[in-house]
Amino acid sequence: GGGKRDEEKDRHVVDAVKGFFKSLELGKSRPMADILQDTLRLLTIWFKNGDNDKLNDEMAKGLKEVSVDTWLAVIPQLIARIHTQYPRVNAIMHDLLCKVGKMHPQALIYPVTVASNTSSQHRRKAATAVIEEMKKSDSELVDEANLVSEEVIKLSITWHEAWHEGLEEASRMFFGEKDVESMLVVLTKLHLDLDAATNESGAKYGFSSVRNTAFLHCYGKDLEEANEWLTSFKKTRKIAEVHQAWELYYQVFRRITKQLNNLDKIELQHVSPKLLNVKVKGLKLAVPGTYRAHAPIVRIEAFSNSMDVIVSKQRPRKMTIQGSDGVAYPFLLKGHEDLRQDERVMQLFGLIN
Repeated sequence: GGGKRDEEKDRHVVDAVKGFFKSLELGKSRPMADILQDTLRLLTIWFKNGDNDKLNDEMAKGLKEVSVDTWLAVIPQLIARIHTQYPRVNAIMHDLLCKVGKMHPQALIYPVTVASNTSSQHRRKAATAVIEEMKKSDSELVDEANLVSEEVIKLSITWHEAWHEGLEEASRMFFGEKDVESMLVVLTKLHLDLDAATNESGAKYGFSSVRNTAFLHCYGKDLEEANEWLTSFKKTRKIAEVHQAWELYYQVFRRITKQLNNLDKIELQHVSPKLLNVKVKGLKLAVPGTYRAHAPIVRIEAFSNSMDVIVSKQRPRKMTIQGSDGVAYPFLLKGHEDLRQDERVMQLFGLIN
């Protein structure tokens, strides 16, 4: 019968987990690759059998006994499962991440900050709970990571680029696919974002910065007028009003395209004075990707004054971070995959060495 087989499978699973923990405890001197393989297999079994109570008991027990360092290599996998359908797994995961965050805050702070900015509400909540716990031991580090993430998002896409891309997409929907509704969704979102940024002292894209003020000065009036035509169309459904709006959008689009072709350098003072200011006293925060357990921490000393924009459709930026070890670390910054949604992009803290 099914029940009997399941019991047997449950027992096997629990035995397997016990075995992995045993080998992790004994095999500290083994090659890193072997330890990593054991750790990954252990996690796979756990995530697949998250409803098995005995297994969760074993996990909770094993996590107490194994060195916290074991989990440093699999932080991306842990964060990927920061929220599952199993409440018990979530609770154990929270404890595990808090433990890592206490012993190795620098290893966890970037990925967990990224997860706290994701679009999934459950993941956001789980990540925020870990961050709140980390704040208790080191609020300064948490604040610095927030600052860096927010500013880097600003640097990876400017208003010019956001509108250029949005208008391109909206025009394809309207003129190409005759799909007025999808066009409205894209344009309405752009206008809302712009409004929000202008009003809340530029929360999302740092409107306080010179470059964005220039964008408004240059295009604000035309965009506002185009938006009035759209708003009117939503009431009257007169398609002529959409065409009126597009005459304005098209003018804006042409002018932005010209400006973007000349975008080959981004000066930090124009877009992110806050990051430029880091060089005054440096940060506690490690240079992304450099943290190693029990080795001296390479802290962020300064961000380079300007970034080169690589000429390609996505216009990625090349940014240099000065480490406290005197080394200049190059990073590639990609924007555009709807930045605020896409946490993989925020793992843009991927080193290109």
